[in-house]
Amino acid sequence: MNEGQQLLTMIIILVGATFLLNAIVIGLLQWFMRITIYRKYNDYISHDFPPQELDNIKEVLYSLNIKWYTISYTETEMIEYERFSKGHN
Repeated sequence: MNEGQQLLTMIIILVGATFLLNAIVIGLLQWFMRITIYRKYNDYISHDFPPQELDNIKEVLYSLNIKWYTISYTETEMIEYERFSKGHN
């Protein structure tokens, strides 16, 4: 392999690695909301879910008569929920 071929091979590997790394990061940094359901102040469960599932989560809470819970989210997650909600209503 000559010097030009080695350089081309290294560029191809770097470009491929960059795309792979971006795919991994995008997959790991998806937006999630968190619900925490309480039975007592020190007895609770938490569940992470994508913003698109918020309506389903609320329906389940209502049908199970669950009243003590918190939903945590960032502004980005709320925007994602609103974007999804407007597209499906």
